[in-house]
Amino acid sequence: VLQARILRRMGRLGDSVALWVRVLGEFEVQGNVRGVAVALAGWGGSLAEEGRDLRQAAELLERAEANYRAM
Repeated sequence: VLQARILRRMGRLGDSVALWVRVLGEFEVQGNVRGVAVALAGWGGSLAEEGRDLRQAAELLERAEANYRAM
């Protein structure tokens, strides 16, 4: 998670997205609801910041919000 955040701050958004996707999968396997929410928010935020696929970014951020509410 930290590495994905650092990549995003460095402007390496494509690398950040790829890492968020990988981290999301790991958290899903673990059943870590908070981790899933963090990964979805990071992935969606990186896509939004990159300015590509804004529809997917919005969907990911909505899923993250739903996970945060479920906690």
